[in-house]
Amino acid sequence: MSPTINPPGGGTEWCWDAGSGTGDLVQELLIGKLPSGCLTFVFESDGGGQRAGFEAAVTCAAPPTCPVVFGQMIDLSSATSLDLSWTAGGTETEWRVEYGAPGFAIGSGTLVTPNPTMASTSITGLTSDTAYEFYITALCGPGDESIPVSLTGSTTKDYCAGDAFTDAGGTTAGYNASENTTYTICPDNAGDVVYVDFTAFDTEEREFSNDCYDGLTIYAGPDDTFPVISPPNGVGDVWCWDPASTAAFQGTGDLTQVMLIGALPSGCITFVFTSDGSVQESGWEAAVTCAAPPACPVPSAFAVDSSTSDTINLSWTVGSTETEWDIEYGPVGFVPGTGTVVTVTTNPYAVSGLTENTEYDFYITGNCSATNVSAQVGPLAGRTTCLAFTVPFSEGFNSSSSTQDCWTVVDANGDGDAWDMDYASNPSEGDEVAAISTDFNGGADDDYLISPAITLTGNERVRYDYRVQSAGEPNDMEVLISTATNAPPADFTTQLLPVTNFANVTYMTESIDLSAYTGDVYIAWRIPPGTTDGWRMYIDNVRFETIPNCDEPLMLSTSNITTTDVDIAWTEQGASTAWEIEYGAVGFLPGTGVGTIVSATTNPFTLTGLSPNQCFDYYVRSVCSTTGFSPWSSTGTFCTACVAFNVPFQEGFNTASTTEQCWTVLDANGDGDQWDIDYSFNPFEGDQVAAITTDFNGGADDDYLISPQLNLTGAQRLKYQYRVQSAGEPNNMEVLLSTTGSNAADFTNTLLPTTLFSNVTYVEEIIDLSAYTGPVYIAFRIPPSTTDGWRMYIDDVIVEDQPTCPDPLMVAIDSFTNDSATVSWTTEHLPRQ
Repeated sequence: MSPTINPPGGGTEWCWDAGSGTGDLVQELLIGKLPSGCLTFVFESDGGGQRAGFEAAVTCAAPPTCPVVFGQMIDLSSATSLDLSWTAGGTETEWRVEYGAPGFAIGSGTLVTPNPTMASTSITGLTSDTAYEFYITALCGPGDESIPVSLTGSTTKDYCAGDAFTDAGGTTAGYNASENTTYTICPDNAGDVVYVDFTAFDTEEREFSNDCYDGLTIYAGPDDTFPVISPPNGVGDVWCWDPASTAAFQGTGDLTQVMLIGALPSGCITFVFTSDGSVQESGWEAAVTCAAPPACPVPSAFAVDSSTSDTINLSWTVGSTETEWDIEYGPVGFVPGTGTVVTVTTNPYAVSGLTENTEYDFYITGNCSATNVSAQVGPLAGRTTCLAFTVPFSEGFNSSSSTQDCWTVVDANGDGDAWDMDYASNPSEGDEVAAISTDFNGGADDDYLISPAITLTGNERVRYDYRVQSAGEPNDMEVLISTATNAPPADFTTQLLPVTNFANVTYMTESIDLSAYTGDVYIAWRIPPGTTDGWRMYIDNVRFETIPNCDEPLMLSTSNITTTDVDIAWTEQGASTAWEIEYGAVGFLPGTGVGTIVSATTNPFTLTGLSPNQCFDYYVRSVCSTTGFSPWSSTGTFCTACVAFNVPFQEGFNTASTTEQCWTVLDANGDGDQWDIDYSFNPFEGDQVAAITTDFNGGADDDYLISPQLNLTGAQRLKYQYRVQSAGEPNNMEVLLSTTGSNAADFTNTLLPTTLFSNVTYVEEIIDLSAYTGPVYIAFRIPPSTTDGWRMYIDDVIVEDQPTCPDPLMVAIDSFTNDSATVSWTTEHLPRQ
């Protein structure tokens, strides 16, 4: 057996992946040995992950008279120097070493002078945190040189010289999955310490457990045996933070708010970074300064204690014995030196004269004497509260809300479960809702959603919409009021709504009378401790309003819609016998002068004089005898019917269609399966198609796709394209016609009997309509049957005059000669009678 060429990392197998493995073959030149001159490679792989593999250039030539070196290695001894070593290929005793940026051309780099005469050399004067490529050439005699052998390496960072301290991805990428990396930063000079100022910090936090998935453990010394510098939050010693999170728990500590200073005698700080195998964030970047210990130590534990609409209260721990501090503040992101500076002699201190509902950055400097000040610490973010709102006031927690920042979320038991005011699923209105997930905690809750201050005059109420996620996992909630401040639990001692178990999975509206209160108050929706586990509670559409003279109508509905008329009905909450109805274009707001107001003395009421084929929003309010009106009801919407269409008529159900809204979709058995006339997959033409999914219902269908009214003269036909989703799951369908109306019972004429379809490409169907005159409706019906099916498609529906000469179809050129061609086609099939 031939000997193996072994890698420098030990063993007999070569492997390499991003700087790790037994040996990098890119750094080697392999040469066959006489007498055969051959090399044999045996490649093995397991059944798991695969990499990009290998590629090599092969040259077949006479053996070198001066053998190449091998076993070359780099010892990265410092940020500006390194040691190279190698093994002589033969008996040579002199080598040429040249280096430069990776990829440099041989002859254009820097030479080590004089040529080394031992199989190692030290290279100094390099740039820190820089990649280099090195070529080593054996010199066997005058004119007799080996082939150069290359290897690459990078110098380490010189933090004291200004290199940034970053994660493994540097300044352009994030850290890696499954890291366990140690960084030790020490000063160059004895007696100095390192100052580490983070400018960015973003690692993955455990949002619901005050802990970290990815983060830094920081030691006050040159290794991990020294004391830990612990974060201010959480249950462990790992620092993590999500600056973009809106959850109550953003992480254990924001390192951009802390100046880390090494402790003597070493002056070093050690960082150990660990990450899991899943999500990675952008990581961190920090500036490092190496200097003498601060003669005036920096203040620590800089924090916002509380705030009002024009004041933010700050506190800190003194750095030494100083009794004076400079506080600089300004808009978020301002450059220190450009803000407002106040010199203070009390701790804590209230920064006043601020703007309500505004976020500020704060920095603090300790003044030990007139000429001896500490380093500046910050930024620390703080926000002023909102001024009290007058009634009416409403909050929908939507992305466009300008008042949501005035609400307060308090996780009183610190378990990580908290109200989320940006929850995007299941809002009662708008695009977001306030929600809290309480599942899997055994009822160990104590969470407040607190309104801004509301000014009451003794004639107000609050109304809100609420629901839960599941009737099988109901939630408990209470509503509290504070007439002092918004700090729970001490201020929220009065119940407006006692602890109640809620199980409704559709929104209901709660109304609470506040007429017993005047002045500024706060309202809190609280999930209390020691109750049911629940799943998720929703609060939306909160309205503070004057108690009306009478309540608004509920349960708006419409019926008997024609081209110009509609019957509107509602539920009257009081005893009113007169009402006002305001209607207008979809999206209009009542009371703005845009809509049309009509008086009604009957319920239901017939609204007349409308335009056909138009959609309207409408509102109803009660006339409260002689004392005014109720609030307007919630919005109702209806669309007037279309006038009958003359032929020819075509419908492709596309987004640009002006007639699609004249079609009717009827789910006659109320099972939720129904025709979708905006289905965007597999259209025959255009960008949409009418389709219905019938799978998983055992054939329990009864669904109509009904055309608008069409005027026939006795000389027309119906033409449409149809297909199904799968030949293995065929669909039943029939085509019906009504001469009386568009209700299910009106379709007594059968144009196409119930048929089982299995074609998965579109087929054209033509049906003779010459037996019918006057206005008609046509319905494509999925009838009740024993066939489950999957999906049925209808597209390109055309009602047109019977052609006197049918169109040729499927025209094809079958063959050519030098002066002729054979053309074939089919005749359009005869319509069904």
